[in-house]
Amino acid sequence: MTQTQHQAGFLSRATDLAQRVRQAFHRLLVAVPGAVTDRRGRRTIPGLNATLQSRLVRALDQHEPLSILHHLPGVVGLRSVIDEAARRGTDPDLLADARTVTAELADFFDHEGLDRETLQAMLATHVPEARDAMVRTNSQMLYKSLSNLKGYAAESLAMVAVAYPCDDPAACTVSMVGLIHGLRRFRADAQHYERGYVTPKQEGKKAKEHQYTLDGVPLSELDGPPIIDELTSDPRPCFEPEPTPLGLAHRLVEHEVGRDGTMSYAVGMTVTAAKPRVQTEEYAAAVISAVSTLASKRFVLDVLVHDDIWPGINPIAETYSIVPHGPVTELTRLHRATDKLDLGVSAVPLGRGAISFEHAVIPKHRRALDHLLESTGLDASALRGYRLDMQYPLFGVQYGQVFELPESS
Repeated sequence: MTQTQHQAGFLSRATDLAQRVRQAFHRLLVAVPGAVTDRRGRRTIPGLNATLQSRLVRALDQHEPLSILHHLPGVVGLRSVIDEAARRGTDPDLLADARTVTAELADFFDHEGLDRETLQAMLATHVPEARDAMVRTNSQMLYKSLSNLKGYAAESLAMVAVAYPCDDPAACTVSMVGLIHGLRRFRADAQHYERGYVTPKQEGKKAKEHQYTLDGVPLSELDGPPIIDELTSDPRPCFEPEPTPLGLAHRLVEHEVGRDGTMSYAVGMTVTAAKPRVQTEEYAAAVISAVSTLASKRFVLDVLVHDDIWPGINPIAETYSIVPHGPVTELTRLHRATDKLDLGVSAVPLGRGAISFEHAVIPKHRRALDHLLESTGLDASALRGYRLDMQYPLFGVQYGQVFELPESS
């Protein structure tokens, strides 16, 4: 049997079982002595475990068979409902129907080797709720695992980027502030790096001349990351340069293990003529993105766009695995379909103005926004904003906002 045939067979049997489970348990709940009907017409059994009952009722409310299967409380839970219905003297024929279909469901799970997490993964393509639950559950587990294994984690990561006109009419400049809040070291042998400012492919003089601090100092003249002091905790974090095959990295030193060593800092930079403004033979879209390379509980990517840049165009969100091919760029995006991930992330329009751009949860977000606007001399009323906001982002994933470029006039 081919993989396609197995998938079709799985979905067919899952659909059939889900419909029969819904029918059998709906009839059972209607007939249970002492069951009550709520204001929405749903039958419940007083005294039954509240969580179990809530999941069963939600499953029976679904109309798509695979959504029913996703919300069902599981074989053990269904048997508990049957036992309670039997204790209350429900019609034996209805009990028998419910037991039969529950046994078939158990056989199906055993044959497919399914637990709840595996079922969510198999249903993720077809049921948005299953995909969201799968991403949420695995992201939380991955955060805990990486915090322990890598020995570093942050409460939140955020990047605020703004695209605006520059001297090159075919390009735009991008300035950005990155916020790392609540960085904590869990093990003495763990290391944290700031990297990615000048890579080997950019080490020519021309590339370095395009990269500056928000104050206009070339990054090549700095001894460390472009730290923004007013957005950084005291004492200021100390970094030492460390050459690597992928370029110069900066290693955090003198950082204590444990809660007392928790720190926060911000970095800022400007890349002139960073993104194309219109379509060319090479470029069909502009991508502004950030890669999750540190375990964190919250990850935010805000992109602010000047009125003269990509007018009338709203971005779409795209997420990619950077393993094993590295980050996606404008030139490689169309060839990286196999690395694309469906995580249910969307770019939410923020409207216009600084108040609309502010994030209520990310610490120092408004101060970072004000610092960025002051450094670039931009008026917030001339900008429109978009946001990606993820809880427990997946490590090694590139989260991007993609702007399809307008045709040149």
